[in-house]
Amino acid sequence: MSNSMKLFQPIKINQMEVKNRICQAAILGTPGISDQQAITADTIEWFECRARGGAGLVITGGWLPGMLQLPAIVDQLPKLAEAIHRYDAKIVVQIVMAGSMWNMGPSAPPYPNELDEKQTPGQIMTPPNTPSMIPVPPGGFHEFSTEDILAAQEQFATATRILKEGGIDAVELHCTHGAASLLCAFISPYYNKREDAYGGSWENRLRFPVETVQKMRAAVGPDYPLIARINGNELLGEQGITPETARDYIAPMMEQAGLDALDVSQGSIMHSPQGILVPMYYDQGCFLDTVATVKQGTSLPVFGAGRFTDLDFCEEALQEGQLDIINFGRQLIADPDTPNKYLAGKKDEIRPCIACTEGCGLPCSVNYDIGPDRMPLLPGEPDKKVVIIGSGVAGLEAARVASLRGYAVTLLEKRERLGGLVGTFKNEPVCQELSLFSDYLIKQIEKQQVDVRLGFDATLEKILELNPDVVIVAAGAVQDIPRKLHNNPRVVDILDAIERRDELGEKIVVWGMSYGAETAISLAQQGKQVTLIGNGTHRSLLGFASSARRWWLTKKLASDIDPVRAGEDSQVMEGVDVMYQTRLGEVGEHTLEVLPKGGEPKTIEYDTLVVARARKRNMTLMEQLEGKVPELYAIGDYAQVNVIEKAVMRANEVIRSLDSDQEVSERMTTEPDGLI
Repeated sequence: MSNSMKLFQPIKINQMEVKNRICQAAILGTPGISDQQAITADTIEWFECRARGGAGLVITGGWLPGMLQLPAIVDQLPKLAEAIHRYDAKIVVQIVMAGSMWNMGPSAPPYPNELDEKQTPGQIMTPPNTPSMIPVPPGGFHEFSTEDILAAQEQFATATRILKEGGIDAVELHCTHGAASLLCAFISPYYNKREDAYGGSWENRLRFPVETVQKMRAAVGPDYPLIARINGNELLGEQGITPETARDYIAPMMEQAGLDALDVSQGSIMHSPQGILVPMYYDQGCFLDTVATVKQGTSLPVFGAGRFTDLDFCEEALQEGQLDIINFGRQLIADPDTPNKYLAGKKDEIRPCIACTEGCGLPCSVNYDIGPDRMPLLPGEPDKKVVIIGSGVAGLEAARVASLRGYAVTLLEKRERLGGLVGTFKNEPVCQELSLFSDYLIKQIEKQQVDVRLGFDATLEKILELNPDVVIVAAGAVQDIPRKLHNNPRVVDILDAIERRDELGEKIVVWGMSYGAETAISLAQQGKQVTLIGNGTHRSLLGFASSARRWWLTKKLASDIDPVRAGEDSQVMEGVDVMYQTRLGEVGEHTLEVLPKGGEPKTIEYDTLVVARARKRNMTLMEQLEGKVPELYAIGDYAQVNVIEKAVMRANEVIRSLDSDQEVSERMTTEPDGLI
């Protein structure tokens, strides 16, 4: 790839020249900073890794100004800066004060549509399935006084000066994400109901951040780069910040205050977290229109965020003038070497972010090596034979890592294709991106020339004929279909339904809230008439997955969610009749019975009944192999691992522990089996 692309051209922010337009966006969860309130060796390595991988700019997750008083942080700032500069990259520290979600800010609840009769002022609602992240402090909500505001401004200014003196290249002021940020809460018409000089008009609500920027500028002089991360759209409609108000008020007033660049984000942490941690259900660059609108209101360089993964796509956005710098968050977590691999013409070697929103920092579902507790990848014994049974992501990752260690690896798969359950999602439009990871792993084991045997029935006798030193069982699990349905040709496993979706007919009943929700939506999008039933409530929808994915599904399938809380993109899915707290009754040839809790039985016509309940592992092969081979391990669904993150972690720990002093836990997880 040519470095004449705009993506790889330098850009200047005040006196700071950045070598390209690729930025590691601010991500919470940095080792050391997050858990030890210190810049540790792991902290430095985390950021250095992105600079080494080719990013021109690296931004830390939000640091509290008070942290800049800690010797364990201040004294290490020069080392952090030096590590980044080693690769001709620049480092920016983001500083933030927490807002209304911590029960302190411009004004106390109630906010619009925020309360019902069961709540009291001081309680802030969160999306279903989103655990409370912040304990409510004693004494209720603290409304900032003028003295509090002035004190906070001085803290921001002092922190900025300390960062400059520590060799940090620039400072970013966090003013986004609704209640997550004190400054955003002051800017937002949703959260700020004050009637003094810091509330009311846009000019008044912006007074706090504007004065803060002015004091930061006074502390560091005219030539030091100052950036602000602003909210381009709270996704709360006219009650919050919109792209138009961000363009007309926030961008020009923050530029006039003395900033050198604007970093445009979106979302409200308590209402529209999908704007902050964007799951796979949203298109790449889904918030580009917002960024482009805000850019119209300023002459400053503009950063943009919103699920960027593909560098060709990003180049087009830059060429069209929609933004000036690309904020890569999770893609540079999945593969910090993305820029260098792209420049070297090795796009097929880029490990893809699959937008599963699991971990996203520490750890990452597709990148075991990002974790601070990772086991090292050491050379293994080349004469040792490792046989892996099953080619889901656990088996593929085990084969990849074992091959990298130098073992002789044989991968056995009973089907005529690799990829296992996750590979099946290539045919599932709603979560199709999950299969990008299995595709990546397949390419890697092909490059590493792993001995792959498809259509292989892994019986005890055939396995022993291979004379293995190590056997890894990753054979997955099967759908548990009740006996009464065994001879019904209209009953299918959800994985069969995904692969044969055009054969299902028009009237489809999906049985299983947790594993059937996504498929119910995609079938309805095809024009099918779908009924989704299960024992649980809306909190059971994709219950094993991240809160960001569950929140999107809840908004599509739960009609009782307040649209303000859900965000402006909330729209209940048409074509899906959801029946919560409902059991399956008798099943006939063309009709079936459902039994709602506390209601009358109901008869439904159906063409296909899709069973989407928990999958069960069959331990027969493990039991047969016990004592017959020198080393035996279970990974993937065989180890009751139900998400990609845990499958990858378990596979790495097993393979990396071979012939080493490190031990892998033999304890199986107690979490329920699942599809991914």
